[in-house]
Amino acid sequence: MELIYDLNNHPSVRFFEGLLYRSPYYDETLQSVDLFTVESDDRPFVFSTPRQLEDGARLRLQEPFADESWDAPFRMRFSADFYDRIRELCRIEEDEESAFRALFTALCPSALRPNSAPS
Repeated sequence: MELIYDLNNHPSVRFFEGLLYRSPYYDETLQSVDLFTVESDDRPFVFSTPRQLEDGARLRLQEPFADESWDAPFRMRFSADFYDRIRELCRIEEDEESAFRALFTALCPSALRPNSAPS
């Protein structure tokens, strides 16, 4: 990782991903994704600490980023796949099911609708 200031004197972070993957500290078992609904565009800086731990509103999926189970839910944006199949592929436990279901809608977002006028 490299910490720098740009020409406008703003701090910046640069990651050398290739070095990270070849490091003895690279451990796929530590990879996870938090899924949650976003109510506004105002979100905290992604690298800030401390991170909010289990709070009930977030669904943490503990799968390596290279796992094929990630492809299915993100592909749903462009193709109709069955919810039960996606839930199974993502290995959603029974106690996580209601939080997972809340992430989906049957309505097409207006930005994806053909010929929709911006509001």
